[in-house]
Amino acid sequence: MSKKVTLKELAKYSGTSIATVSRVLNNSEFVSNDTRESINRAIEQTGYKRQNRLAVLSQLRKIAIIANDDVETPSSFYNSILSGLKFEANRLSIDYELFLINQTDNFDKYHEYLSSFDGILLIGLENPLTLEHLKRHDLPVQIINGVDTNMLCSSISPDYEQGGYLAGQHFIKQSLIHPKIITVNLRHSIYQRQQGFMRAYHDIGADFSLDEQVIDLLDVAKNSDPKLFKMIKNNNAGANFSAHKLLPNLIERGYFDNCDSVFCICDMIAISLIQSLKNHGTRIPEDISVIGFDDLEISKMITPNLTTIHVNYIDLAKQGLAMLIHKINHGTLSSVRSNLSVELIERNSVK
Repeated sequence: MSKKVTLKELAKYSGTSIATVSRVLNNSEFVSNDTRESINRAIEQTGYKRQNRLAVLSQLRKIAIIANDDVETPSSFYNSILSGLKFEANRLSIDYELFLINQTDNFDKYHEYLSSFDGILLIGLENPLTLEHLKRHDLPVQIINGVDTNMLCSSISPDYEQGGYLAGQHFIKQSLIHPKIITVNLRHSIYQRQQGFMRAYHDIGADFSLDEQVIDLLDVAKNSDPKLFKMIKNNNAGANFSAHKLLPNLIERGYFDNCDSVFCICDMIAISLIQSLKNHGTRIPEDISVIGFDDLEISKMITPNLTTIHVNYIDLAKQGLAMLIHKINHGTLSSVRSNLSVELIERNSVK
């Protein structure tokens, strides 16, 4: 009986990696013609018997997970995504390695090492320069909680526009018709929350002024603290985008005097707002109602408990991983942008 040829031996015969052999066996487009021919010759010479796609995949379960270096901060919702991703990868016995990076990292230093992986998962990273670096590897790249504006990489995110819309509808249901938004318009995914919220008010014919009702902390810092502006711009200002430093001054200057409700684009900003308003003597929710976004564990612990938009991070991780596996297994070229449904969680911060 002839000895069974392994993928490791095929890789050795062809002078490539196991991951590259897998991509050829699964008809992936992420392989050059020369490399494909070399592996096919090795298949012919060794008499390798092709297996079904799932069997091949089961032998090649190694992916790179790349995230911001603050992803393991407990108060970060990225930590929730990472926990869900680890859970799902372990459940499926998928090998993974985590790379924690910052915005200035040069991906060239990872080039040779990353080529040994089957695919790459990005958590929350949608910087065009980062994506450009990663595309050089000719590996499938899947973004979780972000988008590639050029649609070169597939992505899956919570439906942020829907979340903003649900928040606006909830305020309207409570007859709160003088709202404001606190945002930090750094990314497409953040801007979507604002768009959804504004759409809810447009649907009832209410005017919404970008100048008077939208507070962008990035603009506030730009005009008041250039150093803080740079930190926010580079994602180095913490999970609340330094809201705890900027909001007390805005409250003193009367930014919230004529509003009855505030939608914050993340829970950590909402928590900073509630604390700052309470320190100023404002009652929550009697004077001002507040809604956050993310449903972090801490949102249940503050007083009042925060009404917020819930994201199922386990499902987000499962779907993101499934999309990457599908791309590895089938070698599809077209990128897909998917959204995961969200829901409003009612607590005590809305009147």
